[in-house]
Amino acid sequence: MTEEKNRIILSTQMLPETKAELEVIAAKMKWSLSQTMSELVTEAIKAYYKGTITLP
Repeated sequence: MTEEKNRIILSTQMLPETKAELEVIAAKMKWSLSQTMSELVTEAIKAYYKGTITLP
């Protein structure tokens, strides 16, 4: 569990930091920017672990 928790912490540090970066990923994933930031981050983490997106 701790290892997975650490991986999630590490991956959240690699998530987009600017709104522009988030908009690019949101457009690729067809997400709505009307979603809250926490929902977008949650979806980004899920997509990252499923391998549907890769983070720079």
